[in-house]
Amino acid sequence: MEASQKNIWLVEFIFLFLLLIFFSVFFFLALPMSRMSGLVPRVMCGFGLTLSLIQIVATFFRYKKWQSSGEKTVDDSPAPKLQGLGLFPSTLLALGYILCFHFLGFFLASFLALAFIPPLLGYPNRKVCIVYAALLSSALYVAFVKFFFVRLPGGLLWDMFLG
Repeated sequence: MEASQKNIWLVEFIFLFLLLIFFSVFFFLALPMSRMSGLVPRVMCGFGLTLSLIQIVATFFRYKKWQSSGEKTVDDSPAPKLQGLGLFPSTLLALGYILCFHFLGFFLASFLALAFIPPLLGYPNRKVCIVYAALLSSALYVAFVKFFFVRLPGGLLWDMFLG
């Protein structure tokens, strides 16, 4: 077995266990909340814990399969290899998205981020990104504003024209 491949598996397991810890801590922090205010955090943490456990089990079985096969590397992903931005520019894009909240508001900033960041990261189909951005932004609006009655950040531009 190659040392660098073992390191990749180790990093994957560590990341998954950190996710378990993260969701567990927030789940226990949400327990003392009232029934209504703690509902969303408890449900989200429950889903996160469940998915993290499923991923740990799946990763363990993939690791055992890789270990028994004797291959030097493993790539069982059907996704094509994408060439996109590196870690630092991607981090700057994420920070730019957060900063856009102040000016554009949650919905417009989210739409723009979902529509334009994936192509910058190497995803080839821009039409899918735009359709996905419109659908997800609409679903977020309906879920938070109409269903949960949560007022999300509108931003200066949003408030100037619609406020």
